[in-house]
Amino acid sequence: GSWPGGNYVRVDNAQTGWGSAYAHLDSVAVADNQLVETGALLGTVGSTGMASGPHLHYELWPGTQNVDPSSLIGC
Repeated sequence: GSWPGGNYVRVDNAQTGWGSAYAHLDSVAVADNQLVETGALLGTVGSTGMASGPHLHYELWPGTQNVDPSSLIGC
């Protein structure tokens, strides 16, 4: 898909109810509604959309409200 975050991938985990998004991707390596395994390549980091340089925009949702992922992954 595309939005101000540029090229992005959203992954929804049906088992946990959590969702994650990876934005500003240079390329996307998966198709819409594709099932992906842990560790699968989703895309490559880029600066698409409203970005000032290459980086990964990462979001997590434990349901419908997004949370700061750094509090969960030890950043």
